[in-house]
Amino acid sequence: MFRLSGPDALKAVAPALATDGLVPGHPESWARTLGLPSRFLWYQFSPYEAYLQVGRYEDVITLADAVLAKKSSEEAFYYKGLALEGLGETEKARVQIALAVRYNRNYEAAKAALVSLEN
Repeated sequence: MFRLSGPDALKAVAPALATDGLVPGHPESWARTLGLPSRFLWYQFSPYEAYLQVGRYEDVITLADAVLAKKSSEEAFYYKGLALEGLGETEKARVQIALAVRYNRNYEAAKAALVSLEN
């Protein structure tokens, strides 16, 4: 098993996360595998981005749900909304992204996504 550390560790391996078989619903196991604190994925969004880029929307939702089971996170709501949009679930996407804006009214990306969904 390899170990990475430092703030760019997850970003460096994010593309591999989308194809290496790590279980998306278990962010603590990812962090442990990478030698990072379990809460690391609460603040790093590379796995969401990697899964979105390759169209693995269900994995984004699974990861977001795992984070949301532990804490409310505007980023998790936002990325879950983007994944739902990718699946064609526009109304569900709107609800999730609206929650992201509700938790952080200054979240510009979420506000822009919400406007886009309303048009």
